Amino acid sequence: MMSIVRAISTTPPLCRTVGMFLALCLALGGCSLLSLQEDEAQRKASFSIVGFVDNLAPDSTIIVFAVDTEAGKIGDFDVLDEGGAFVLSLQRGSYRVFAFEDANRDSTFTQGERLCGAGESLLVDGESVETYVLIRMRLQGKSVTCPYDISGRFFVDQEKSRFRKLQTGTVVDLDMPLFAPKYARQGLWTPFRAFKEQGAKIFFLEAYDPSRQPVLFIHGLNGSPRDLERLIQGLDRSRFQPWVYYYPTGQALDKSAHALYLELLTLRSRYGNFSLDIVGYSLGGLVGKRFLDLHGHHINPVNRFISIATPWGGIKRLRKGSGNSRSPSPSGRA
Repeated sequence: MMSIVRAISTTPPLCRTVGMFLALCLALGGCSLLSLQEDEAQRKASFSIVGFVDNLAPDSTIIVFAVDTEAGKIGDFDVLDEGGAFVLSLQRGSYRVFAFEDANRDSTFTQGERLCGAGESLLVDGESVETYVLIRMRLQGKSVTCPYDISGRFFVDQEKSRFRKLQTGTVVDLDMPLFAPKYARQGLWTPFRAFKEQGAKIFFLEAYDPSRQPVLFIHGLNGSPRDLERLIQGLDRSRFQPWVYYYPTGQALDKSAHALYLELLTLRSRYGNFSLDIVGYSLGGLVGKRFLDLHGHHINPVNRFISIATPWGGIKRLRKGSGNSRSPSPSGRA
């Protein structure tokens, strides 16, 4: 490091600026790799349960929670408007998942409120490599009984990210803070943390109009919907309406594809059946294709799938870099 400092101090101003810039990039790269290693360690020590709650009662708050079957304590919970997709982040162990309708909106379970369960316990052992489970629950009909004492437990978490409160289909603009480069980098280098705090969401850029075809835009690596602004501006708004899918780009393709499926299920439960077009840029093309491979046969019709600058054969430099890194980004795998 000392030799680099001496070399910079004796060079012309322009070279000195370039040298300082390169040194800064190297320092930031090292910090980013450390962040990725820490995030990957957290991911391997944790388990994500992602699912969907069908709810027949409109305008109701749904609370989903997981109970550790050995300790009898709540591991994590998620609060939903009207049901839909949820995410629970848990330490490895054995859990049962429940959901209830918070009819009086007091953030606690009251006798008489409808409650459903996901069935048998989910056992997450320490040898599991994949940290993802997909489940679906229906909050309808006869209520079940929770065998664990949850009376008096308030399902309020002040530490939840403010972006976590944004629901599927929220109308936003491309200047919203969540789409800033800061959070895009977080989604690349610390995808587990980003998914836990922000989730992966479909946002609207205008109120839903059933007479116009939705076009879903999926951004690329280390990006956000802002990167697709020019494409979105060129859309014929008399025939189409733009939707954007925002997700942590450092996570596995399967995780992004599953989350996209749950987002579309949420919108279908709200608006009924609809068809859509998908436009994927770079990594977004891979996410869209993986979604179609996994869920295309049982989701709303996708009329057209358009990919732009998508690395279907991979990227040599990325493969080489991943091979030299002890903690390659999970987005390089399905």
